[in-house]
Amino acid sequence: MAFILHSGLRHGEALALPWQDIDMEEGLLTVRSNRVVVGGRMVEGTPKTARGARTFALTTPASEALRAQHSAQALLSR
Repeated sequence: MAFILHSGLRHGEALALPWQDIDMEEGLLTVRSNRVVVGGRMVEGTPKTARGARTFALTTPASEALRAQHSAQALLSR
């Protein structure tokens, strides 16, 4: 949740965000897709507008939240 607050992403964009769309070294995030509920089913698609697909610099708090999440997931996958 901290990541969403500090990144400005919509919930659906955050849900569809794969790790490969995050460049931790450069501090950049690329939004390519989103997830929404349609007829009771989760559907992944592209952003509604051309402006929805974007790359932006992560804030320090957003980067820190992502690093913590990535570390937690790595521990769980062991």
